[in-house]
Amino acid sequence: MLPKAASQQSLLKKRGDPPTPRSGIRSWQGQEQGRWRTLLSGHCPTSGRRIGAAALVMAVALFLPLFLPPALPAQESSKTYETRYASISYVEVKDLHTFTRNIGSGLSSMWENPEQNPLLAKTQVDKIVESICSLLDMFPPNLRFGITLYRTQAEVTTAYRAQGMLGAAPIAFYSHRTRNIAVAIDTITDNIIAHEIAHAVISAYFVIPPPARMQEILAQYMDKHFRDK
Repeated sequence: MLPKAASQQSLLKKRGDPPTPRSGIRSWQGQEQGRWRTLLSGHCPTSGRRIGAAALVMAVALFLPLFLPPALPAQESSKTYETRYASISYVEVKDLHTFTRNIGSGLSSMWENPEQNPLLAKTQVDKIVESICSLLDMFPPNLRFGITLYRTQAEVTTAYRAQGMLGAAPIAFYSHRTRNIAVAIDTITDNIIAHEIAHAVISAYFVIPPPARMQEILAQYMDKHFRDK
C-alpha cells in the first residue's frame, strides 16, 4: 500500500513555526530563547551585574536539559543482503532467515533451510520480482529498490509516521521517495511482499509514477494472478 500524505499547512499554523529542513523539528523560538540568551550573556537579569564563570557553567549545566530536545534512542547497526533487484536491510541474520521462510511458497519451501542455503533469500525475492514483471508486462531497466526488515508491526508504524504520514498505518508499505519497502518479519507473507514489490515495479516503470488508486488497481490485479505463476 502506498502511503498517503496528509496536508500539514493547517497544523503548522496552529503549532507555530514550520519545521526546520530535514529535521521535522520546529525552530526553537519564543520566551525560552530569550531566557537562554540572558544566561549566555553572562549578566544577571535583575541587577545587571556580571556573574562569575563558575556560576555561569553551573547555570548552563542545570538548565540546558530543559531546553534541548530529548535524545533519540541508539539505533542498532544494520546489515545488508544483496539480490539482483533488492538490497535487504536487517539487524540480525535470524531476521533474514525468518523473512525468507515467511515469503516462501509451495512444497519446496517446507524443506528448504535458509540457514543452510545463504542464497535462498536471493532466489525467492528475485523470483517474486520476475513473476510480477511478467504479470504486469513491465520490465523497468536497472530496477533496484530496498527492503527493510523490522521485527514488529509497531516498528513499521513508526517508520510510516517518520515519512510524515497520518492515519492508520498499513501492514507494509512502499515509499517511492526512498525507493524502499518496509515490512515486519512476523507478519510478512509472499502475497504481501509481492504486492509491495508491484508498487516498486510500477513506480520504476513510469517516468512519473501513476496515482495511488491506479497503482492499487494494478497491484490488486497482480494479487489475483500471483499464485498462478
